[in-house]
Amino acid sequence: MIFAGQRIVPNFVGYIFDNLGSLELTPATIRELHALLSVDLIQRRYVGALRNVAVGIGGSSYTPLDNRLQLEEELRRILDVAGRIK
Repeated sequence: MIFAGQRIVPNFVGYIFDNLGSLELTPATIRELHALLSVDLIQRRYVGALRNVAVGIGGSSYTPLDNRLQLEEELRRILDVAGRIK
């Protein structure tokens, strides 16, 4: 699904293919992928960054984490689990 600009997906896919043999799931890699996917969708200061403001999801009772330290820890936990999947 492409929301803004036809260049988002080719840049993202190009990054994946260019780095396929050496791509490691690290927080830095996730931020880079986020930047490629969000460059035309959100304010520049949020591109590739962990958010530091509370957000809500309309029509949902779910409340996303709103603490940067919790977000960083959860990202590391998810990447740790992903790294153990074979």
